[in-house]
Amino acid sequence: MLNDKFSAKENAITLTGYLNKRISKFNLGLAAAAEIGSTKDVNTSVSNNLLRLNPYIKLQANGVKITAGINFVQEFGEFSSTRIFPAVTADFTLIPDFLQIFGEVKGDVNRNSLKNFTDENPFLNANIAIKNTVEKMSISGGIKGTGGPGFGYKARFYSKRITDMPLFVNNFTNFNKFDVIYDFGTMKLLGLEGEISVQVSDNLKWTGKINLEDYKPAVEKQSYYKPQLRIGSNFSYTYNKKLSFNAIVAIQDDSDAKVYVSDPQILGQYPPVPDYSKETVVTVKGFVDLGIGADYKINNKFSAFAKATNLLNTNYSKYLFYRTNGFSIFGGLSYSF
Repeated sequence: MLNDKFSAKENAITLTGYLNKRISKFNLGLAAAAEIGSTKDVNTSVSNNLLRLNPYIKLQANGVKITAGINFVQEFGEFSSTRIFPAVTADFTLIPDFLQIFGEVKGDVNRNSLKNFTDENPFLNANIAIKNTVEKMSISGGIKGTGGPGFGYKARFYSKRITDMPLFVNNFTNFNKFDVIYDFGTMKLLGLEGEISVQVSDNLKWTGKINLEDYKPAVEKQSYYKPQLRIGSNFSYTYNKKLSFNAIVAIQDDSDAKVYVSDPQILGQYPPVPDYSKETVVTVKGFVDLGIGADYKINNKFSAFAKATNLLNTNYSKYLFYRTNGFSIFGGLSYSF
């Protein structure tokens, strides 16, 4: 249950369950899920619900894991449609513990909601347009494993075709509030992802992750607020049973933002179809953000923590007109019971 300070309200419930029967090296199963919810505001009222059924057969033997099935998705409520997608995954162990090859082919319908949008962008406007996004085809594959004690890795590529992808754009009248528009048509996404984890000892660990993504919008000029490069790194060190330290690095490439130069609204049509004569694209600069922290366990119930963020005191924004805080330090106490 979600509501804002004004008139937006949202209720949702998710139910999941599955049945599975093992027969020798095979598993026969059925996974099911229902997402039921509604969103209301002064000028909008949407009920968007999903029912998923995923019958599958799984083979697991001698370093091979293969799951083959379908993903049946029924939309009902404000939107009504029936879609069937493939749901296939495979995992092959070439060198036990050291090297595995994996792949996946799937499709799905993603239920959009105010909760999801505000988790990503808290500066949302009122009367947001809600519609579902269809991931028509998603193909991914890669390798993963370990390179010895304390070292793990994963690398994968992915290709997606997404219809009605939601994007944020500053409202023309209230520029400090964001509307949600949809890239009408099918957007294409190609990406690479890499992860490494190194545990030098029980007390010292480092993890790193990189994402490279190439968006090809359907009708929009760009996929707004979707950077092509993101890098994250986390370093943790446990000095003793009471004191531990951590450091975080976040790097993000430039992204694009749409700015309306005149009112894009057309009577009776929202969100508006792009009109390039009424808009321009500006660059939101990338950034490097460094942070450090420490935790001290006073006893079994009380702990103290301190964190410092944006150590470089960089002036940057994730969203247009919203500059993040500069160098800052904060701390406090935590209580466990």
